[in-house]
Amino acid sequence: MICIRKKIRVTVSPEAATFDKNALGEGYKDVVLTVTGNDTVTSIKIGSTAVNVENYTIVGDKVTLKKEYLATLAVGDKTFKLLTGATTLTVVVTVEDTTV
Repeated sequence: MICIRKKIRVTVSPEAATFDKNALGEGYKDVVLTVTGNDTVTSIKIGSTAVNVENYTIVGDKVTLKKEYLATLAVGDKTFKLLTGATTLTVVVTVEDTTV
Protein backbone atom coordinates (compact mmCIF):
# COMPACT_ATOMS: atom_id res chain seq x y z
CA MET A 1 0.00 0.00 0.00
CA ILE A 2 1.34 3.39 -0.96
CA CYS A 3 0.22 6.46 0.93
CA ILE A 4 0.94 9.85 -0.57
CA ARG A 5 0.47 12.90 1.59
CA LYS A 6 0.40 16.20 -0.13
CA LYS A 7 1.14 19.25 1.95
CA ILE A 8 -1.25 22.06 1.12
CA ARG A 9 -0.09 25.62 1.56
CA VAL A 10 -2.89 27.97 2.48
CA THR A 11 -2.22 31.72 2.41
CA VAL A 12 -4.09 34.99 2.78
CA SER A 13 -3.53 38.26 0.96
CA PRO A 14 -3.12 40.93 2.05
CA GLU A 15 -1.69 40.05 5.46
CA ALA A 16 -2.18 43.66 6.59
CA ALA A 17 -4.81 46.28 5.79
CA THR A 18 -5.95 49.68 6.97
CA PHE A 19 -9.51 50.79 7.72
CA ASP A 20 -10.54 54.41 8.36
CA LYS A 21 -13.59 55.05 10.58
CA ASN A 22 -14.16 58.35 8.76
CA ALA A 23 -17.25 57.56 6.67
CA LEU A 24 -16.34 60.37 4.26
CA GLY A 25 -12.80 59.10 3.67
CA GLU A 26 -11.41 56.74 1.05
CA GLY A 27 -10.43 54.21 3.71
CA TYR A 28 -14.02 53.66 4.87
CA LYS A 29 -14.65 50.46 2.95
CA ASP A 30 -14.90 46.73 3.41
CA VAL A 31 -11.62 44.89 3.83
CA VAL A 32 -11.47 42.12 1.22
CA LEU A 33 -9.04 39.23 1.71
CA THR A 34 -8.14 36.46 -0.71
CA VAL A 35 -7.42 32.98 0.64
CA THR A 36 -5.40 30.75 -1.66
CA GLY A 37 -4.90 27.02 -1.36
CA ASN A 38 -7.35 24.17 -1.30
CA ASP A 39 -9.04 25.08 1.99
CA THR A 40 -12.02 27.08 3.22
CA VAL A 41 -12.31 29.61 6.01
CA THR A 42 -14.74 28.23 8.59
CA SER A 43 -14.72 31.04 11.15
CA ILE A 44 -12.97 34.26 12.14
CA LYS A 45 -11.70 35.47 15.50
CA ILE A 46 -10.34 38.79 16.64
CA GLY A 47 -7.91 37.90 19.36
CA SER A 48 -9.66 35.00 21.08
CA THR A 49 -13.22 36.25 20.47
CA ALA A 50 -15.30 34.85 17.62
CA VAL A 51 -16.49 37.41 15.08
CA ASN A 52 -20.24 37.14 14.48
CA VAL A 53 -20.98 35.75 11.01
CA GLU A 54 -23.12 38.82 10.29
CA ASN A 55 -19.90 40.89 10.29
CA TYR A 56 -18.21 39.14 7.37
CA THR A 57 -18.93 37.17 4.23
CA ILE A 58 -17.14 34.26 2.59
CA VAL A 59 -17.70 33.76 -1.12
CA GLY A 60 -15.33 31.41 -2.88
CA ASP A 61 -11.79 32.47 -2.03
CA LYS A 62 -12.87 35.98 -0.88
CA VAL A 63 -13.39 36.90 2.77
CA THR A 64 -14.95 40.33 3.32
CA LEU A 65 -14.82 42.08 6.69
CA LYS A 66 -17.74 44.49 6.61
CA LYS A 67 -17.04 48.19 7.09
CA GLU A 68 -20.01 48.56 9.44
CA TYR A 69 -18.35 46.09 11.81
CA LEU A 70 -14.87 47.53 11.43
CA ALA A 71 -16.25 50.98 12.31
CA THR A 72 -17.26 49.65 15.75
CA LEU A 73 -13.70 48.68 16.66
CA ALA A 74 -11.39 50.90 18.69
CA VAL A 75 -8.52 52.63 16.91
CA GLY A 76 -5.35 50.53 16.72
CA ASP A 77 -4.06 47.25 15.31
CA LYS A 78 -6.54 44.36 15.37
CA THR A 79 -5.33 40.82 14.79
CA PHE A 80 -7.85 38.67 12.96
CA LYS A 81 -7.48 34.89 12.85
CA LEU A 82 -9.06 33.14 9.89
CA LEU A 83 -9.60 29.51 10.82
CA THR A 84 -9.60 26.86 8.11
CA GLY A 85 -9.67 23.09 8.25
CA ALA A 86 -5.89 22.94 7.96
CA THR A 87 -4.48 26.08 9.57
CA THR A 88 -5.03 29.51 11.09
CA LEU A 89 -4.24 32.53 8.95
CA THR A 90 -3.45 35.89 10.54
CA VAL A 91 -4.34 39.33 9.22
CA VAL A 92 -3.65 42.63 10.98
CA VAL A 93 -6.13 45.43 10.31
CA THR A 94 -5.09 48.87 11.47
CA VAL A 95 -8.15 50.87 12.44
CA GLU A 96 -7.70 54.62 12.07
CA ASP A 97 -10.02 57.58 12.56
CA THR A 98 -9.12 60.62 10.47
CA THR A 99 -12.20 62.54 11.65
CA VAL A 100 -10.44 63.50 14.90
